[in-house]
Amino acid sequence: MPLNQSNSNLGNPHFSYGYGYPPYPPMEEEEIDLKEIFSTLKRNIWWIVAVTLLTIGGAGAYLYFTSPVYQTSATLEVTSNTKSPLSGANDLLSQGMGLLTIPTDIGTEMAIIQSRSMIERALKLVDFTHRYYQISHFQKREILPYQSPIEVVIEEGQKLLFTIEPLNKREFILEVEGNDPETGEKWEIRRKEKFGDEIVEKGKFKLVILRTGEIPPDTKYQFQWLPVVDTALALQKNLSVTQPSKGANIIEVSFQDTIPQRGAQFVNTLVQVYLKERIKQKTQQADQTLQFIDSQLKEVSKKLAESETALENYKKNNKVVDLSFKAQETLKKLNDVETQYNQLILQEELLNMIIKKLHSPHSITSISTDVIQDPLLGNMIGELQKLLLKKEQLLMEYTPQHPAVIQIEKQIKMLQSMIANRLRTIKKILESKKASLKKLIDQYTALLKNLPKNERRLVDLKRNYMINEKIYSYLLEKRAATAIARSSIISDNRIIDTALVPQTPVKPKKRLILAVAGITGVILGIFLVFLKEFLNTKITSLEEVERLSPIPIVGSIPVIKGLSKKGVSTLLSPNSPFMEAFRVIRANIQFLSPKKRVITVTSTIEGEGKSTISSHLALVYALANKKCVVVNLDMRKPTLHKIFNIPNDYGISDVLANNEGNLERIIHKTQFPNLFVVPSGTIPPNPGELLESPHMEKVWDYLTSNFEVVIFDTPPVGLVIDALEILAKADINLHVVRLNYSKKEFFKTIGDLKENKGIKGMGLVVNGVKNRQGYKYSYGYYS
Repeated sequence: MPLNQSNSNLGNPHFSYGYGYPPYPPMEEEEIDLKEIFSTLKRNIWWIVAVTLLTIGGAGAYLYFTSPVYQTSATLEVTSNTKSPLSGANDLLSQGMGLLTIPTDIGTEMAIIQSRSMIERALKLVDFTHRYYQISHFQKREILPYQSPIEVVIEEGQKLLFTIEPLNKREFILEVEGNDPETGEKWEIRRKEKFGDEIVEKGKFKLVILRTGEIPPDTKYQFQWLPVVDTALALQKNLSVTQPSKGANIIEVSFQDTIPQRGAQFVNTLVQVYLKERIKQKTQQADQTLQFIDSQLKEVSKKLAESETALENYKKNNKVVDLSFKAQETLKKLNDVETQYNQLILQEELLNMIIKKLHSPHSITSISTDVIQDPLLGNMIGELQKLLLKKEQLLMEYTPQHPAVIQIEKQIKMLQSMIANRLRTIKKILESKKASLKKLIDQYTALLKNLPKNERRLVDLKRNYMINEKIYSYLLEKRAATAIARSSIISDNRIIDTALVPQTPVKPKKRLILAVAGITGVILGIFLVFLKEFLNTKITSLEEVERLSPIPIVGSIPVIKGLSKKGVSTLLSPNSPFMEAFRVIRANIQFLSPKKRVITVTSTIEGEGKSTISSHLALVYALANKKCVVVNLDMRKPTLHKIFNIPNDYGISDVLANNEGNLERIIHKTQFPNLFVVPSGTIPPNPGELLESPHMEKVWDYLTSNFEVVIFDTPPVGLVIDALEILAKADINLHVVRLNYSKKEFFKTIGDLKENKGIKGMGLVVNGVKNRQGYKYSYGYYS
C-alpha cells in the first residue's frame, strides 16, 4: 500500500505513516478495545494455559486422594391404615388393645427407619464399628475386614486409631493415636511389635494383631473400633429416606458408602429390621391382649365354678327344678342388663390401661388411634407419636437444654394433657351409662323380691351363674380370636426393590470436577493476566504503545539476542528483520522530510536502546549512499564508541570545552563507507552548559554543511535536560521506548515535550518487539 500523505511532517499528531490507523486519542480517554483485549490474551496465553493446567492438576490430585462414594437404594410400600385379622370384631376389647387397626403415617415411618435406634439394630447384623484402611501410594482407602491381610482382635481401645506398618513377615511398627478422655489432650505411642503377640497398654488398649495373608510392599494399614452410638450417628448423615411420589405410599431408602457391597448389605438389613420391628410391635399388642384376657378368664372361671356349684347344691337340697315363666322372663332381662353393665366395667379397665400407656413413651406406639371409635382422640394420639419421634431425632443432635428440644417437650406435655382430658370425658360417658344400667338392675331386682323365698334364692343363684357364664364365653371367644390373629400376623409393608451393589460412584463426579476445574482455570488465568496487566507499570505490546502514545509510531525494532556483542554487524544480513525495521524508519523519514537531515535520538531513561538505534539508523543511511555522521551527545554515560570500537579519549566534549576549531580531529571513520562517528570524549562536569555554548552553534553548522544526514545521540530526557536546545533545533526527534522495560508513565514525559516544551517533528520508535509483532507493524509502514 503506497503512502498517501504528502507535505506533512512528524509533528502532526494525526499522521499515521501508511498504517491506516485513526488519530491517536487523548490519553485521558478510556475505551474498551477488543483488539487490545485479544492481543493481551494472546501475549499471555501460556499464563492461562499454565493456570488451567494447575487447576486441572489440583482437581486430578483431589480425585486421586478422595475415596469414591457409592449410593444404593431400596424401595418399600407402606400401607397407611392396615386392618388386622380381628377387623370384623367391632367391640371395645379389640379396639382398646389396638387389634383392629394400626394407623400408619408415611412421615412417621420414614422417621422410624432413619432413627438412631433402628440403625443400631441393623448394626448388630452389619459390622460398621470395626474399620480397616489400606494406605498405599499416598492413597487411603477403606476395605472390608476379609480384604485385609491383617486381622485385629481387640478387647479395649475404642475410638483409638491404630496404624500398622509391616517390617517383615513377623514384625511391624505400631502407632496408636488417641485423646485423653479427661483432659482432651492428644497422645501418641509408637513401638515395634510382633504378629500374634498380645499388645497391652494399661488403661488404653488391649489387642492382638494377626497376619492372615500376603502384605503388599510399601503398604500400611489402619484400624479403628468405634462405639455403636457414634457409628449410628455417623451413618445417619449418609442415610436418606424419601417419598419419591407424594401421592403414593412408597418410601425410598438410600445410603452412601465408600464400599458398595457393604452399603447394599446395610440398606437391605435396615429395611428387614424395620419390617421385623413392625411385626414385633403388632405381636406385642396381641400378647398384651392375651395377657389381659387370661387374667380375666382366671378370675371369671373361678366365679363361674363357684356359682355353678352353689346352684346345683341349692337345687338338690331344696328339690327345686325350675322357675316359673314370669320369673324366667324377669331373670333374662336382668341378666342382659347386668351383662352390659359388666362390659362397661371391662371398658373402664381398658381405659385405665390406655391412660397408663399414655405417659410411657415406649408404649405409646401400641395405642390404637381407633380406641372407642373417637376420631378426635385418634388424631391427637397420632400427632403425639409424631412429636415423640421428632424429639428423639432432635436429641441425636442437641442436648435436652436446647431451645428446639424444650419447645417440642412443651408441645408433647400439652398434647398429653389434652388426650388425658379426652379420656376422662369418655370415662364420664361410661359412668353415665353404668348409672342408667344400674337403675334397670335395681328395678328388675325389686320385681324378683316379690317371688317366694325359695324361688327368689334360686333366681339369685341362677342369675349369678348366667352372668359368669356369658362373660366367660365372651372372653373365651376373644382369646381364641386373638390367638388366631397373633399366629397370622404378617408385615403390612413390603419390599418392592432390594438394594443392589452399585457399580458407578455418585461422587466425586470426575468429568464434572475436571470440567469445572478447566473452566475455572481459564477464568482464573484470564483474571490473573488482566490483574498482572493492571498492576504492571511497564508497556508490554505495540497495541498498548499505540493506545498510550501522544505521538505517531515511526517504526518498531525486533528483539535480537546478544546484540551488544554483535555491534553493527547484524545489518550486513540484507534480509534480517533487524535491517528491514531500520529501512522502514529511514523510508518514513525520507518520504516525509527529504530535505531535512538533522535527527535526534533520545529516550526517557537509559537502557531503552537509543544508542543502538541511533548507530544502526546511521548505518542504514550510509548503506543508502548518504554521507552520515552520528554524534554522541550523551556525555555522562557514553556507549556509542563501544558499538563502533573507536577511542573515546578525545571527543565533542573536549572540543566544546576548549573552543577548538579543528573538528576533523574528532570525526572518526568506520568500517562502513559514508559512516562517521563523533565520540563524546572526556566526561565533563557540566555537559548541559557545553551543549548550550556558542561553540555548539559552530559544530552544528560544520556538521550540517559537511554531511547529508546528522544524527545526534542525546541524553535521556527523563533524567537530565541537557539536550532540550538540540531537540528544539532538530528537524526530526525520535523518542525510543522499549517493551517490557519502559514504564507507561514515560508517555507523560513524551507528551510534555510535545505540548509544553515545544519539541516538534517527534516520532516514536518501539524497541524490543518480538518478530511476530514486529512484522505486523514494520512492513505496514511502507508496503
